[in-house]
Amino acid sequence: MSFGQWLLAACSTEAHIVPLDDLRPHDLTPQCWCQPAEDDECMAHIHRSLDGRERFERGERLPS
Repeated sequence: MSFGQWLLAACSTEAHIVPLDDLRPHDLTPQCWCQPAEDDECMAHIHRSLDGRERFERGERLPS
């Protein structure tokens, strides 16, 4: 079962992993409203979804 897709977007010297078709559009900046986490290992900003798809993917939440 798929709850949402993610996009890896490269912008100049930064990479951003953002949820596709989220409830609110994301800015491809570290100052996005979702307060993206910075991952030094893959050198990317990982954005948080408003629809909570991360909790489904980690198994913390089941479909209602």
